Amino acid sequence: MPTTTAYFGTTLSNFGPLTTTYTAPSSCSTGTGRVVLVHPDTPNVFQAVPTCKAQPIGECLPSGSKWDANETSTSSFQYVRAYYSPGVVCPAGWRTVGTLAHATNSGADVSGVFSNTQTAKARGGPDLPTNLDPLDYWLHVLDESETLVHCCPSGYNAEGFGNCYSSGSASSHTYSERCIQSYSVGEFTIVPTLDGKCLSSPLVSWVLEAPTTYTEPLKTTAEWTSDLIAATWIPALALVHKDSDVGEAKSGTDAEETGESEGGDGGDDDSGASRNGVVSVFAVMVGMLAGAGMLLPW
Repeated sequence: MPTTTAYFGTTLSNFGPLTTTYTAPSSCSTGTGRVVLVHPDTPNVFQAVPTCKAQPIGECLPSGSKWDANETSTSSFQYVRAYYSPGVVCPAGWRTVGTLAHATNSGADVSGVFSNTQTAKARGGPDLPTNLDPLDYWLHVLDESETLVHCCPSGYNAEGFGNCYSSGSASSHTYSERCIQSYSVGEFTIVPTLDGKCLSSPLVSWVLEAPTTYTEPLKTTAEWTSDLIAATWIPALALVHKDSDVGEAKSGTDAEETGESEGGDGGDDDSGASRNGVVSVFAVMVGMLAGAGMLLPW
């Protein structure tokens, strides 16, 4: 597991080992409690969520009670990145969608979704301070001998910011109201240098204050909904392992390594240890908000 426990205001939390195949209850496959309306160009921004109450996901994820405790926490924080270590096997019905590790000399060895991650700068705009890119974050906290693997459910799309989503017709889900949370920035700092290096684009470090939460009738006019799609969200599972962890898991459980990592749809790959040659309910993008007072559902 990484020796670093926090970096740039974000806490790392080890949710425990994942060395055997976790199988979720069949009820988790529907995802009916995790449907939101989003714009296809910005699926990380929820346009409509039917309830302000966080929906528990504990039964659908390994160490699920820790996920629920994290999602319902009222403590002030920027972000918590959960991971499993040693983690070598994706849950049943999930697949490896990307891997990340330090390159032999410098830089990163990446595959799958980490090969085409949209940068934090692209999300924030070319002239705005941005949040630290997740790829840069993980490269800082991973030890040299460790590999990061992201797992998503089969049939879900993946994006490098740590999320999995499946989209479909918005007309298949009807809401009468939506939840709104208005966030304002608390402590706010522009960071021009990091680790002794001047940055070409400054970073922003902030802590969001507790949101103002309320519901409002959901607009159902064609003009408003025509550009939206329905999406089911679930966090990607981050698995961290060393090569030695894979051998130990195999000898103890006969877990198989099969397939290669993929960034899009494809067949199952339940081994989180696959390496391509070298290598919230879910308001998980709260830390990526681009401005004070911005309205977001949830």
